[in-house]
Amino acid sequence: MVILWAEASANTGQETREYILRIAGTRATTCYEKYLGLPALVGRSRHNTFKSIRDRVRSRVSNWKAKFLSQAGKEILLKVVIQALPTYCMGVFKLPKTLLKEINRVMHHYWWGQWYKESKVHWVSWSQMGMAKEARGMDFREFESFNLALLAKQGWRVLQFPESLASQVLKAKYFRSSNFLQAKLGARPSFIWRSFLVARSRIVKGSMWRIGSGKETRIWKDS
Repeated sequence: MVILWAEASANTGQETREYILRIAGTRATTCYEKYLGLPALVGRSRHNTFKSIRDRVRSRVSNWKAKFLSQAGKEILLKVVIQALPTYCMGVFKLPKTLLKEINRVMHHYWWGQWYKESKVHWVSWSQMGMAKEARGMDFREFESFNLALLAKQGWRVLQFPESLASQVLKAKYFRSSNFLQAKLGARPSFIWRSFLVARSRIVKGSMWRIGSGKETRIWKDS
């Protein structure tokens, strides 16, 4: 068992903390420790919780700075390595927009050879480079949309596999008498649940009902 020290426990004295831990026979951890690669606790500052992803991106890019790579080599490294770093976390949490913009900025600077206080011309905007190659872009991943797509996939799994453990836990806590598409935010929801609901609109827009018996179809609302 692990006891997480939340921000509210900062006023608790060190002797009291040690006494409680000694009685419980457990250990303490900080708010930003990880379990299975994901933060064990998402605090008030979500940017601080997930900034380790940005730091990993910067670390990788800084190691490549000294290498003389062609634009094709840079493209492969950015797409295969950098864009893959936040994918696992994106499948569970909605990452802050500011953090995603910082990651995009690091990639953009590396592409044009800019680093630290250097000043170099960016001949094409990052939004243009994120467009498909057929539209004269570079097909780089737009992180916010990709984040929502991964979260929508999780919501789709909740709908398609209601007998799974994750689906049963979410249903028991947030939508006992309805389904995922009709569920409400609820009182004191977890950050995971908030993240799933942010992407739910993507599922609604991209799905249709097979009428079947029509028993569960809301004829004036369902597509």
